[in-house]
Order: sequence, then C-alpha cells, then structure tokens
Amino acid sequence: MAALASERVYSDLKERIILGDIAGNTLLSEGEIAEQLGVSRTPVREAFLRLQAEGWMHLYPKRGALVEGVDSSEGNEILEARRLIESWAASRLAASPALLKKVADELEATLVSQEAALADDPDLQAFIVADLHFHQVLVESAGNRILTAVYQQLSDRQRRMTAYAVKTGSDRPYRVLKQHHDLLEALRTGDPHQFVKALDHHFSDIHGASPR
Repeated sequence: MAALASERVYSDLKERIILGDIAGNTLLSEGEIAEQLGVSRTPVREAFLRLQAEGWMHLYPKRGALVEGVDSSEGNEILEARRLIESWAASRLAASPALLKKVADELEATLVSQEAALADDPDLQAFIVADLHFHQVLVESAGNRILTAVYQQLSDRQRRMTAYAVKTGSDRPYRVLKQHHDLLEALRTGDPHQFVKALDHHFSDIHGASPR
C-alpha cells in the first residue's frame, strides 16, 4: 500500500509540474502535499526523493522541496536536441517518397486531433498531448530506435515547455496549429531544408529560441 501511495503522489506531482499547475520555484512542504492528497508524509517524502533524482525539484532539509524552473539554457538545449533529431528524421523520410507520403498522411490525422482540442471549449491538456504526438510520429517513423529512445526521454520536458508556451498567450495554441500545418507542408515537398526552416520558425516563435 505504501508503494502505491508513493507512486500516486509521484505521478500527481510530476504531472502538475509538467502542466504548470505547480510553477517553477514553488516551495512545497511534505505536510502540505500529504494533506492535499490524503496520505501520510512517508509516501510524499519518497515521491520528493524520486522527483529530485529526475531533476524536477531540489530538497532542502527542514524547509521543503523547491520545484525547479526551466531556465533558458536548459530550454535551448532541449530544443537543440529536438532540432537535430527532427531534421534528421525529415532527411531520412525525404529519401523514401512512399514512406514520406504514408507518414505525412498520419501526421495530417494528428492535426485533426489538435484542431478538435481547440474547438468550442478548448482542452489545452489534450492539445499538449496531441502536440507531442505530432513530433513523435515524425521521429518514430524514421526508423532509428536509438534516436527515437533519446527523443522520448525528452517528452516530459517537451510537454512542460509546450504547456508553459500555450498558457502564456491566448493565441499561441492557434499559432502552434498553424505552424504544424506549415511543417507538414514543408515535409511533403521532400526538401529537408524547407522543413528545417519551418522548424526553426516554429521553435523561435513559440519558445523564443534562436536557430542554430
């Protein structure tokens, strides 16, 4: 039971940090979280230790846990890694027209999910999941298991950056969607340079990153 409680606390806190419901530089106490979630302090302490090991927070004895923010250096490093892998994927797909068409059609289907998430009563959480899926489909379809695994390791921090971006500007989700359509059209041309150009604009406009 203790292990289940610890897992529940860990999952709850991590998701709230990723989605921005708990902001960076927030100081959390074991007692506060235990009361919120209806558990003892032990599973909270275990969850804190696990989140610290993964880089989501830093523990201060007798004070609590400080949630780590996303500094500009880390954000740029994440985007640089994504740019390298996604541009490689575009080049790999461009070398196989039949595969490129198949992947482009699948990406177009993911955009339907993003559009649905913004219809009527926008669901930003669903939009963020669909955003991640769009980029993951691109990378996974290129067929390199090692690069796909590396890319997937970035997924939680990628979601956190996207959540921050779309929640700090009411028009940003719509700009993301427009730029995903632009990325798809650039991919369909079979010219990797066009895709990289669109990707650089996407990262710069949504995340404020300068192209390398």
